[in-house]
Amino acid sequence: MPTKINQEMRNFRIRNLSGRALWLWLLLWASGINPSLGALMISVGAITLAPDTPNQLIPIYVLNSGPQVSATLGVQFNAEVEGGAPAAAAPKIMDVEILSLTIFQGDNTGTTGGAVNLFRWEVGTLENISQPDPPGTPEVPLGTSLVATINFDTTGVGPGTYSLSLTTPAGATDYFDDKGKRLNAQLLDGSITVVPEPAVGTLLLAGLGLLLLAGRRRKPENRC
Repeated sequence: MPTKINQEMRNFRIRNLSGRALWLWLLLWASGINPSLGALMISVGAITLAPDTPNQLIPIYVLNSGPQVSATLGVQFNAEVEGGAPAAAAPKIMDVEILSLTIFQGDNTGTTGGAVNLFRWEVGTLENISQPDPPGTPEVPLGTSLVATINFDTTGVGPGTYSLSLTTPAGATDYFDDKGKRLNAQLLDGSITVVPEPAVGTLLLAGLGLLLLAGRRRKPENRC
């Protein structure tokens, strides 16, 4: 039975899959890559987070533009905020989930690695070759699929924009084929923007304005 966090991740993925796939295809063309060549692309995009909020789950997707699926022995997912050593308060990476809802969900040897510090994660997994086939070697399907889900915490972080890279000193995020060679996925780093919440005073003024407008539109009652 799926946990609440897995259900939230699944619902988010269903709502955003079609739009994210189109966006990734456009990025491929803009980067001068012909999608018919079968490149894999993992893109961060522009992430928006709320301030002073823990447990913000952000999915990261891979686009396989074909013409065929890619058999994979494993994946290494590396990510860092502001180079892994921000000069000031920045969004923290609290967890990176690379098994749930990914191609390795039912076929893995667990995860290796994890947090290097609060702003850098390096985690990987491999196919469980001792597991009888089927399911067989995991494959990156055509189209868009989930690579990982990052759990961010912005407690104590004010409004601002921060870099998020899929490459750390340990290397680049990538899949490995059934012979253990890198598939050389193209990586497009992105940004995290912490958006300020509307000030309480602004909300009160807006509400007062709506009340005054409603009062003016109200017709006077007829009195005998």
